[in-house]
Amino acid sequence: MTLYEIGASAELGTNYSLVVPTIVGKAEISVVYLRAGYGPGDYPTETDWEGRRKPERSRAIKCPTIVTQLAGCKKLQQALAVPGAVERYPPSLLALSIRFLDSEKAEKVRKTFTGLYPLDDTSEGLRARALVLANPECFVVKPQREGGGNNIYRSSIPGFLQSLPAQSHCNSYILMDLIRPPPHVNSIFRDGRLYTTTVVSEFGVYGVMLWDNNDGKILVNKEAGWLMRTKPHENDEGGVTTQGGCLDSVSLT
Repeated sequence: MTLYEIGASAELGTNYSLVVPTIVGKAEISVVYLRAGYGPGDYPTETDWEGRRKPERSRAIKCPTIVTQLAGCKKLQQALAVPGAVERYPPSLLALSIRFLDSEKAEKVRKTFTGLYPLDDTSEGLRARALVLANPECFVVKPQREGGGNNIYRSSIPGFLQSLPAQSHCNSYILMDLIRPPPHVNSIFRDGRLYTTTVVSEFGVYGVMLWDNNDGKILVNKEAGWLMRTKPHENDEGGVTTQGGCLDSVSLT
């Protein structure tokens, strides 16, 4: 169902059940898996917003929930990297098997982060803006979006920032240190042909978390697989669906 269809026809039943019409009558939905709703273009009307709101208010399992969807936004990731932010959250939410997070353990968690900076009108944001204008080749600017195709890289950053109509528009972006994975030679099969070139790879780990909204109790929190993406070294965007990268496998040596 589209978000519009959900907003127009779904109902919240007894005990916040999510009920939708089917060809044989009404049925309660137990799991909602969202393939849309990640960009502003997915919400052209208030009915589309209702299509996002109704499942979120229901007792159905959401993938993702509003909480996890917002956690994928770059501004929240940047805010989490600020010293003192990690300490505010219980270890179970950070997938750590410890009872509390002291400053030493929090610093170890932060060392896994790359550099993330605001581009807003705070002193930190203005400092980051000056930093990237002076040395753009070390950075990437990211909007509050998921997926590829929306980032601004290296030498394109100064012109992009200067093209924004006001400083307030910079609030919609963050600045990130450019990650430089080691290049290697590999063969890629794409668009019906095989070619060998210099590539870089990204190894991602899937996680699964299930919790009870009533009391916050975490029921499941575990690793659930991995994904390897490889792209030509000169490509900035590496998404498989955006034609930048390819699915790959790991060779242990």
